[in-house]
Amino acid sequence: MTINVLYCKKMYACDTSNDDISKHKTEGFDRPVVSYVGQNDLSVWYARKDTGHFGVPKLILSWGAGGYRFIDKHGEYGIGGNCWSIVDTVENLHKMNTAFDHPKMQNILDATQQYQNMRYNRNILKNLKKDFYLDFI
Repeated sequence: MTINVLYCKKMYACDTSNDDISKHKTEGFDRPVVSYVGQNDLSVWYARKDTGHFGVPKLILSWGAGGYRFIDKHGEYGIGGNCWSIVDTVENLHKMNTAFDHPKMQNILDATQQYQNMRYNRNILKNLKKDFYLDFI
């Protein structure tokens, strides 16, 4: 069994051409969606409707070269088109997050990096065993 990947580029596309999402929280746009994960913060847009992703704990991985991650313990966020996530229990998400910092995992990430500015290659990493973290912690 492999990790449970959550990703849909179009569901919550964080761009101005999407009428169902806004950069600003208002009465009609009140569901937070992570556009990307920064080193010390999240870039959050707001969706008009809940079409999925909410209510599920997940480890959000940003497409960026920095390789930043965020554990959404309570499923408070949707996932925008510039990131993807791994769904599991909060306990396992913490273990996965730790595993991603291990030097051997860093070597794997270096070897499978699709583009210079895309640290996590979802097409490769989606094949990780559900308990891959046991090899690294």
